[in-house]
Amino acid sequence: MVTYATDLMPRKTVASEILENVSRLKERKGEYLVIYDFAGTRSIPRFYDNLSVILRELGGRLIQRSAAYTESSLCAEAIRQLAQRYGAKVQAIEVKRFW
Repeated sequence: MVTYATDLMPRKTVASEILENVSRLKERKGEYLVIYDFAGTRSIPRFYDNLSVILRELGGRLIQRSAAYTESSLCAEAIRQLAQRYGAKVQAIEVKRFW
């Protein structure tokens, strides 16, 4: 049996692929809200595993199960890409506080 180098290399996680993609973008500080909806489907554990990696790496937090808050445009974009990849409807919104 022949073993190829690619068989020995660990597969990249979805989160690491997305983090690599957004690292090429320019950061814009602000406040961002990302809202996603997996209409008609149950919770997707791998989505939340990857989401926790992105939130930890780029700085953000869940407000509720379907909404995240961050002060990083890179984090907002990463969450948007992740949600789209898992088939969610998603909106990333820059927030402006009035008080």
